[in-house]
This record gives sequence, C-alpha cells and structure tokens, in this order.
Amino acid sequence: MPAAVTHSSPKFTPQYGKFLTPARELKVGDVFWHSVMIAPDDVAEPSSDTARDVRNNRRTRRLVVVVCTSPVLVLYLATFNRATKLPCTLKDHTVWYPVDEAETTAWAPPLQTEPMQRFAQWVNIRRLYAVSADSVPRIGGFHFPEEEVRKVTAALLLRLRAEYTRHGHGHWQ
Repeated sequence: MPAAVTHSSPKFTPQYGKFLTPARELKVGDVFWHSVMIAPDDVAEPSSDTARDVRNNRRTRRLVVVVCTSPVLVLYLATFNRATKLPCTLKDHTVWYPVDEAETTAWAPPLQTEPMQRFAQWVNIRRLYAVSADSVPRIGGFHFPEEEVRKVTAALLLRLRAEYTRHGHGHWQ
C-alpha cells in the first residue's frame, strides 16, 4: 500500500515537472518559479522576450531564491543565455551576484548550489520581491546552502546602504 500523502507533502505538478510546496514550508535557499517585474536597466538584450515584457510593463516568470521565510522574500535569477560573463550592455554590474559557473566579479566570488545545472546564473540584488501565494512550484533538488544565501543578503544590504547614503539620507546605522 502506498504511503499516505499528508497536507504538507509536496504535490507533483507534471505540467511544470515541479513540486507544489506550501509557502509556509519554504526554507532559505529554496528555488521556485515566480513572476517578477524586471527593471529596464537589468535587460541585456533589447530584442529579447524579457525586454518586450519590460517595455510592456508585464511581469516575467523567473527562477527565484528564498532569502527570508517570514515573510517570504526572494531574489530572481538570470542566465543571459548561459553567459559566464555579464553582458557589457547591462548598465549596472553591481546588482548581479554570480552563481556556480559564472566568472568571479570584481567584488564577489560565485555562489555554490546543491546540485546545480552546471551553467552560469546570476542573482539580481536590485530589489527583494515578496511572495503572497499559499503554495509555489518549488524546483526539487535545486537549492542554495543557507551560508551562500547569507553572502547575497549581505551584498544586498551593502548595496541598499550605499543607495541610501548616495541619495543624501546621511549614514545608515
């Protein structure tokens, strides 16, 4: 007799090949699909589908990583067509944190994941996105260790602190 599926058990969704996971059960480092509003400055290729979505003020479906669980806050990932270097067409390279196969930037070594698809990805640290859904399509077997997520969170806080100070708000305590 098969094991009983409990309310908290992930439900497999064959149309996505992913598991539907209750948001309350997410852990820091979990990865899932979520729709985000991408900033125009974060578009590398003006003729891409992403660029079209940004121009039309539409959300774009991206993989995201959980950086906080209460409330659920995430950052999105991009591949730039699996480029190991950030495209020179991006206006601000400091909002991108490298992952796995991506080259080390001037300020950050690549994050490690468990396991990874073995192509370069980048975490965007321009802004956090709140997730209000009751459940999300989590990617099984694709996870960032919590200590790696802390590196991204620290980079995000440094960036926000610099923005705060740059806009004449004094020093951030």
